[in-house]
Amino acid sequence: YSLRVRPLTGVEGGEFRLLVVEQAARDYPKGPSLVVGETQTGSLNGQSPLDDDEARYAPYSWTAQAGERVALRLSSEDFDALLSLGQITNGRYVELDSNDDDGGGLDSHLIFTAPTASTYYIKALSTDPRAEGGFELIMEQGPKAAEVRNLAFDETVDGSLSDSTGLG
Repeated sequence: YSLRVRPLTGVEGGEFRLLVVEQAARDYPKGPSLVVGETQTGSLNGQSPLDDDEARYAPYSWTAQAGERVALRLSSEDFDALLSLGQITNGRYVELDSNDDDGGGLDSHLIFTAPTASTYYIKALSTDPRAEGGFELIMEQGPKAAEVRNLAFDETVDGSLSDSTGLG
């Protein structure tokens, strides 16, 4: 492994201290299985499991076929919702996709296409790692995927977008 220390922006410099410690892998519970068309209700509280970033989350799982496409929506009146979807690799949760915004509010909306037949793990959490409160998680059939075309450099393509255009 290589570690690189640098400022977030610009070329500022200054002193720093770096400490590397070993962290034991956490046990990630599968949680209830999500099924397309069903709604799950739950809550984040002091009994919720903690992830590697010490954030409370509610665990769910989804067994998918390769190419299966779903839309997940996490909503809460108590906190700013955040969805994370991943897999367990070598005992660690590896995030494949996440979303903390549904385009206009504090709810989260995530569209995901399973690259392989596998079990995927979904974490319902908040942008505030210590937030508590209730939530609703809905899994629906994903929208039609957008058409993918290869383009050559300097190639011009004319088109239009409509309600029937696929979503990314």
